[in-house]
Amino acid sequence: MIWALLTNIASKKENDLSVSLHGRYAADIVDVPAGSTNLVELDNYFVADLKINYHPTNNTKVFFGIDNITDENYELVANIPASSISVFVGMSWNY
Repeated sequence: MIWALLTNIASKKENDLSVSLHGRYAADIVDVPAGSTNLVELDNYFVADLKINYHPTNNTKVFFGIDNITDENYELVANIPASSISVFVGMSWNY
């Protein structure tokens, strides 16, 4: 059996600022590597992501996030590591 769980661990919205922590847990995942006919069982993993959004005006958003904040080593596909910790920042404006 393959299963995965996505959850909102915590979130807080105060005026124009929102902060959220999301988690993903996956277990009992199998894959067939390229060029092989053998099933490979991948390790179970838990990954947490942090997102912060700020709306200084109705049409402007500034955002910041950290994906995989615990820097978990895991694979979505056999023998190909998933991204380690990554940080992003940006701004959007709607007119």
